Amino acid sequence: MLTPINQKLFELLEYNLADERFTKEPSPFVNPRDPNIEINMDKLNESVSEAIEGKIKNVN
Repeated sequence: MLTPINQKLFELLEYNLADERFTKEPSPFVNPRDPNIEINMDKLNESVSEAIEGKIKNVN
């Protein structure tokens, strides 16, 4: 699930919103206020980096 800020960032980067790495809805069994929710930062950084690199290539 993307936050509004991430949604806008990904739109500006022309990020592929069909990429399901970080657009999946949370499990109904997950408490969104649980501080122990793990986010795979490597995958997040990888997907954002791909979007940024793609945008840079388009600009050049």
